[in-house]
Amino acid sequence: MERGRIRLGTVAGIPVGAHWSVLAIFGLITIILGASILPGAVPGRSPIAYWFVAGAGSVIFLGSLLVHELAHALVALKYGVGVRRITLWLLGGVAELTENPRTPKSDFRIAVVGPLASLAIAVVALIAAYVAHPWIDTLLVAMLIWISLVNLIIAVFNMLPGAPLDGGGCFAHSCGSAQVTESEPQKWPPPPGASSDLSSSV
Repeated sequence: MERGRIRLGTVAGIPVGAHWSVLAIFGLITIILGASILPGAVPGRSPIAYWFVAGAGSVIFLGSLLVHELAHALVALKYGVGVRRITLWLLGGVAELTENPRTPKSDFRIAVVGPLASLAIAVVALIAAYVAHPWIDTLLVAMLIWISLVNLIIAVFNMLPGAPLDGGGCFAHSCGSAQVTESEPQKWPPPPGASSDLSSSV
């Protein structure tokens, strides 16, 4: 464990880990789903059912944050930009690059792919809820709809044209003001004090 960070494994050679603070967002999401959203959407179920599905929803939510960061990281690798590691933490996730993107085009694509990944998750979750609803429990349908909604919010929020959101990099590129330098390598999106995806605060 490195300064509160627990290593979870590697994906495509990229070390993936989680800061202990991710437990706070897991607990918060579980409480919100189990005590409010799911009982409101599907009343009359047992507390055990609500909390079980809420826990599953929290795990899927954290998984969607990881997919968002992996999208940044894998596109960075495609453009020859090294990725030191990915870390999930209290406000979402961060992919740490070993160097800055070399061109405005690569900078733009590394930035935009995270929100696109979240949007794809939103679409897939909504389709899954629609297609599977005749065969799965209504609680699971409600959870999938929530996963879809929250990832849609993440995608839209992160495309707002302001640093340090993903949209800040996209906006700079579209205005022709993206600058590639040899300064300190980026963290994508920049972490606490530098980042972050709403992947984070939703």
